Amino acid sequence: MQPEAIVPFLQQHADATYRDFSARLNPTVDKDDLLGVRSPVLRSLAKQLKESPDAELFMQQLPHRYLEENQLHAMLIAQSRDYTATIERLTLFLPHVNSWAVTDIMFNCRCFPSHRDEINAVAFDWLTSPHPYTCRYAIGVLMHHAMPHGGQPMEQSLRQVAAIQSDDYYVNMMVAWFFATALAKKWEATLTYIEQHRLPEWTHRKAIRKAIESYRVSDEHKAHLRRLLD
Repeated sequence: MQPEAIVPFLQQHADATYRDFSARLNPTVDKDDLLGVRSPVLRSLAKQLKESPDAELFMQQLPHRYLEENQLHAMLIAQSRDYTATIERLTLFLPHVNSWAVTDIMFNCRCFPSHRDEINAVAFDWLTSPHPYTCRYAIGVLMHHAMPHGGQPMEQSLRQVAAIQSDDYYVNMMVAWFFATALAKKWEATLTYIEQHRLPEWTHRKAIRKAIESYRVSDEHKAHLRRLLD
């Protein structure tokens, strides 16, 4: 499918009811920039376009207008196995992202597991970006690719994510998600940050609540966390 045919295709698959639902989940996106295309349609189109010259042309046509164009773009990036091309595409794309529903598609790009050290290093750079969705994306990448393996990248990610000072709701929610997940996976390494209250108050309480809701946190640990909310 040629790039100029993509928006008409998406418009043909628009669903007004789903658009209203999507608008409630994406308050940072103007409703006029939502079509209401469901994820299976987008995934099917991404699979059709995968690694094609048309996909490359589409990804060069920034900025996109519609959320669904950005979601398709994110899916195309995520399915590539070429690490160098993925980083180049992310560098161009991230400054144009305006929704968590786009960043979160790309946390687990297919090429990342075989380039874990490289992507963690890049994520640490992105973490300092003033653009909220670049920062959110960096936190998500570190949560998926630094945290599970422990060691120095995990310790560095805890320090640097805890140091984030942001007024953006979606950045702060990502910080809370990061620390709730860290409490589930790396309790001993993470608990100090909570006990010493090293997160901003809202994020601190949200991280504890999310951890308490997690089935991956033991009842004993949940009881301890509840005491830290008092």
